[in-house]
Amino acid sequence: MKNMWTKRCAVALALALVAEGAFAGPNGGAKSLDRLKAGRLVNVTTKTPPSFDAIWIGRDGDRALFERLHPEQTIAVRVDALLDVHELPRARPNGDAGAWGFLGGVAGFVASLFWIRGAFVGY
Repeated sequence: MKNMWTKRCAVALALALVAEGAFAGPNGGAKSLDRLKAGRLVNVTTKTPPSFDAIWIGRDGDRALFERLHPEQTIAVRVDALLDVHELPRARPNGDAGAWGFLGGVAGFVASLFWIRGAFVGY
């Protein structure tokens, strides 16, 4: 009887200590902060909504520094208050833009030749 009581108390004490220790570890915040380079456009999700778009500046101790886009302001957010910070895709240049630019240059050159011809020769 005495042995059974000791085991139950030991199990209850172990469960109580494990439950406290499970939440005692430090919250590192968003894991993606380590991979970001300064100056990147990011979307920041915090524990308090709404999320916002910003430019990542860097870390300052236990704070993450961002330059918000709308409204333009620099803010510092506690790292443990961040849920997710992910980089937004950059705008990819259109492959046809170079071709259209070249075609516009050729059209301007030909139009200037016609204008010069009309100025000197007349129509």
